Amino acid sequence: KMDFDKIIRGAKAAGITYAVFVAKHHDGFTLWPSNYGEIGTRFQFARRDFVKEFVTACRKYQIRVGLYYSPPDWYFERQYKNFSYNNKVQLDMDHQPSELPKRTAEFEQKRIEYINHQVRELLTNYGKIDLMWFDGGKGEIPNQLVRELQPGIVINRRNGGVGDYGDSEGALPKKRFEGWFETCETSWPSDKWSYLENRSWDKAEDVITELVKLRAWGGNLLANLGPMASGEIPSQALMAWKEMAKWMKHSKESVIGVNAGPWPEEVNTPVTTNAGVAYLHFLPGDTSSVTWKNAPKPTRAILLRTNQSVDFKHCNGTLEITLPKNIRSSNVDVVKLIIEE
Repeated sequence: KMDFDKIIRGAKAAGITYAVFVAKHHDGFTLWPSNYGEIGTRFQFARRDFVKEFVTACRKYQIRVGLYYSPPDWYFERQYKNFSYNNKVQLDMDHQPSELPKRTAEFEQKRIEYINHQVRELLTNYGKIDLMWFDGGKGEIPNQLVRELQPGIVINRRNGGVGDYGDSEGALPKKRFEGWFETCETSWPSDKWSYLENRSWDKAEDVITELVKLRAWGGNLLANLGPMASGEIPSQALMAWKEMAKWMKHSKESVIGVNAGPWPEEVNTPVTTNAGVAYLHFLPGDTSSVTWKNAPKPTRAILLRTNQSVDFKHCNGTLEITLPKNIRSSNVDVVKLIIEE
């Protein structure tokens, strides 16, 4: 029941601008009918090409196309891999104690060729790919070659090189990155990458709160979704997306196409900026009053959700705004500042 058109359409409404599809994870199963490897949709799902379906839907809804690929491959490397979490103990693929053989130069060459063949398929069979998200590579297919196959592509920093941007995984960064960065975070479920029943699920305000914090530092949020075994999207995620879509209708301008602000050095809530404007993000249950030192002097302050004017004080370079409880929502409330020229 995997319906990428429905998924990407809902994601687009929720404010997503790029998506990364897990084409092959560490288990080695390819979600496209690769001509290389022993497990994947070439042998199951009637040769269904999930990568093609994903890319087609992204292009239809103007979502940037990203593909995740794991160079580590537990199936291809099964004869040599230690399947124990304890490095002091060696367990073979049957999880039996065993002295594992050493990798030969011939095997290593075959492994590199195998990775190159699969990545070449992903980068040549589906048209324009905007982002390549490697996980654990050592440069088996060099970034230079990836760029030759897909000029203009953005590459993360997990392929044995620095890549194009920084990242944190599973938690927001503790300090601001220099340049581009992204946080990949579990959202649906809240604490696992894959679908599991009886877990917690992020609500719209949880995701928006993380998003505005990252945007205030110039970063992106890559929120993870684990589909059900049927291919359907969990109802909890769909509910969150609908609420996110409502928020995006009035406050999208504060997080898309904006610049980083001076939070937390000069202001006690996340701030983004653009030409002639600044956006203050009042976090749910956390921020009722904002104080911004060395702030520009606004001519007007507007609550984006209602488009109503908000009172403010600006004295000796310090801006103060308090939002009364009766106009707060359960989500992030955004006050737009029109700055004096």
